[in-house]
Amino acid sequence: LGAGTGRLTASLLADGRRLVAVDACQAMLDRAAPALAAWPSRVRLVCADVRALALGETFPLAVAPFGMTAHLLSDADRLAAFTAIRRHLRPGGAFVYDDRPAWLQPAPDPTALVRERDALDPDTGRRVRYLTNRLRSADERFSVSYDFIDQLEDERIVQRTVLKVVFRDLVPAEELELLATAGFGRVELYGGFDGRPFDADELSSNERLILRCWPDHG
Repeated sequence: LGAGTGRLTASLLADGRRLVAVDACQAMLDRAAPALAAWPSRVRLVCADVRALALGETFPLAVAPFGMTAHLLSDADRLAAFTAIRRHLRPGGAFVYDDRPAWLQPAPDPTALVRERDALDPDTGRRVRYLTNRLRSADERFSVSYDFIDQLEDERIVQRTVLKVVFRDLVPAEELELLATAGFGRVELYGGFDGRPFDADELSSNERLILRCWPDHG
């Protein structure tokens, strides 16, 4: 869920999995398709809104990686998504997702423009620089990121794209309440991809918030 350009999907396919890769943006799936072409019988690409998901089959595992749920900006959006995901799980199946909400990170410097990474644009041959400016919202349940994507020639900017991204930063108690309402009767919290338990008392010891959720019927 939130398959994007297929980086994680390709890794799971290489590990022998069968997947349905879902994203709300057809352009992202179009970019993913060539990278996934080596496994035509084991992957299906679906452009769909997770809040109204109807794939016609059930699964032992649903995964929403790298903060996908943070883009669901209201309780109604998140509840609709969780409910739709639960309907797609087989008995005993699990829903796993992760996030790195603003309250889990050091307070951002609103004046800083952080250089995240550089890459090469295969279409233009130009170097691409990705910078981000993170802000806290007046409403603590939201945070904002301004992402600057620069195409460079000899360190000169020849094209700049600016993206504003808003995230919903629910605390665990609110998240667990929505999951319970959606029918997830058991939830385990982890503080990192290494499986460490989530530490609510020492937030700095957590790398991420990871939730593994089982429906009531499981």
